[in-house]
Amino acid sequence: MSPPTDDITSVIFSPKDDHLLATSWHKSVSLWEVHGTSVPNSRYVQQGPALCSCFSSDGQYVFSGGGDKVVYMAPLSHFHH
Repeated sequence: MSPPTDDITSVIFSPKDDHLLATSWHKSVSLWEVHGTSVPNSRYVQQGPALCSCFSSDGQYVFSGGGDKVVYMAPLSHFHH
């Protein structure tokens, strides 16, 4: 899995562990382990540009939104296959 191929629109650190979440104009929401590799551990793709993201206060869920005017929610376990 490669890094996003378009501009990054947001970056946020998890409040509970060593994860970093990034969104991009390329419609992707990518999760990295901060002390891991330079490529994302996992990602999901939205229908429109992904413009913002956040973690739930307990760090167990990821939320994102963007150009398609939809808010997405995914459990952190979705990223760990």
